[in-house]
Amino acid sequence: MPHVLCLGGGGLKADAVCIHSATWQDRAGERFGVRRSHGCIRTSGAKARWLFERVAVGTPVGVQE
Repeated sequence: MPHVLCLGGGGLKADAVCIHSATWQDRAGERFGVRRSHGCIRTSGAKARWLFERVAVGTPVGVQE
């Protein structure tokens, strides 16, 4: 999937928590912000791309609910 940002370093791996687009959710018209994931933070393709293009490697990230 495009525009993936994994938290904690080390890149995309089995136990990584990542911020990524959910193109299947975009296409189905399903809303975001509903718990459906196994730990990743899903967002629209447009938002994932916006974030990916602006966050440099090593940028501290905080996640709040």
